[in-house]
Amino acid sequence: FCLSRGLGDVYKRQENMFENGAMPYWLDWGPEEADRLAAEIVAEKTSGKMPAAERRAVFTYGMPGSGKSRLIEDLSRKDVSLAVLSIDEIFQRSPHFADIVRPPRFNRHDDPFSDRAFMEFGGDVMGYAIERLKETPYSVAVDGLGGQMLPQMYKYLEKSGYRTRIVVAAVPKRIMDMNMLTRFIAVRTGGDRHFSFAMERSKKMVEYYASYVDSLQKLGFELQIVNPADGRNLGGNRASAGFLKEFSRPLTAFETAELRRRRELLLPRVEKIADPVERRQLRNALDGCLRPFAAPEYKFSSR
Repeated sequence: FCLSRGLGDVYKRQENMFENGAMPYWLDWGPEEADRLAAEIVAEKTSGKMPAAERRAVFTYGMPGSGKSRLIEDLSRKDVSLAVLSIDEIFQRSPHFADIVRPPRFNRHDDPFSDRAFMEFGGDVMGYAIERLKETPYSVAVDGLGGQMLPQMYKYLEKSGYRTRIVVAAVPKRIMDMNMLTRFIAVRTGGDRHFSFAMERSKKMVEYYASYVDSLQKLGFELQIVNPADGRNLGGNRASAGFLKEFSRPLTAFETAELRRRRELLLPRVEKIADPVERRQLRNALDGCLRPFAAPEYKFSSR
């Protein structure tokens, strides 16, 4: 990401995007534009914030629909010094957002933000925003990073004097499913089709997230596993075990009743969708959120 990369490297990477199958309009979005957007976001996110007595950096991680945004919202309500940076929001503020996520551009089964150039540009904006925030007296919460960027940003801010930690969001699969459906239906009935509907999480995908969490813990990062829905800390000697246990567990009676309530609220919105096939798919998906989840045996190794 841009923290340790010169402008020439960024431009060189953009020139190579054609070979990676990326769309050519990213060539007009260079480092200057990334920094301009970062400055705009930082000014907005620090407005009205109070200086921190001790600057903290909190990173959230988790599968789509696990409640990372809710986790960040709860943290920001409790800490008036916390400026929130969201990779999803960076993507959505791009003027090319509608084009980049239009089918068949997204190619991962539950992530509409999968184009390589798009992800890299979002990482650049995040990097510039972190650089700007580092010169302020505020704490920072970063939502949505993964891969190499999360540990790199963690170490960078730790070395810059921040007290750092990672909070991993984990909820049962059926709650994740309902969260994804809620997001999709809100966007779909608002007239915007640019959101991936498919939400089934493959065994391989779940194992990837678990192995990543395991690796973060083994690398010595301060790590918490939290259920954002009820605030429970799911800690333990092996974070990935708590992560998988929460994902796989059956719902409580209260959780089932809450999903049923949410289903009833969403059904009238589904009926507004003109396409009968899509209406049926959504009704079936909502019904599926109330069925027990038979979790497979997950196996993985730390990377």
